[in-house]
Amino acid sequence: MRNIVYTVVILLSAILNAQEDYSSITITNLNNSNLVIKGRTNICGFKCEFDADYLKENQEILVSKNETVLNFKNAVLVLDTNGFDCGNKQMNRDFNALLKADSYPEIILELKNVETSNYTVIAAAIIHIAGKTHLYKLPVIKTQTAETHFTGVLKLLLSDFDLEFPKKLFGMIEVKDAIEIHFDIAARYENLE
Repeated sequence: MRNIVYTVVILLSAILNAQEDYSSITITNLNNSNLVIKGRTNICGFKCEFDADYLKENQEILVSKNETVLNFKNAVLVLDTNGFDCGNKQMNRDFNALLKADSYPEIILELKNVETSNYTVIAAAIIHIAGKTHLYKLPVIKTQTAETHFTGVLKLLLSDFDLEFPKKLFGMIEVKDAIEIHFDIAARYENLE
């Protein structure tokens, strides 16, 4: 009986300690990326563009590949809230107030995995905004030029993050709950073959 327990413990330990084989990849040229947050009020639309110069120039990530799934570690994009331009100083202040930028000066996008099948790419990403975290799955288009471009639109609700846009003109102008993050992440990296 003791030998059986010992064997089970060793097998469980081996299974629990088994790790995927991750390769290290250095990502460069992120400053050619484009990210825009679009939303609507009850009167008109607005957009806030992110200045890619706020991104780190190089980043090392870990990638594990098996058949149709790429798993990532350390694939994090940190967006300084000061990097967003909404068109004028008042809108920038309102946007920073919305994001609670005094307490949470960064939006963090963390890529967990990418699944490919029949010409579609579905990315799973964790978004950290104002102290709240949510997992999203979204379609992504990959194109190859001198750089690799990953483009898509992430649709989310401000209420998912307990965010409330300041009301203007005695509450007559209100921001709609749904916003879209349009992204084109451009990067160079070594091939995964």
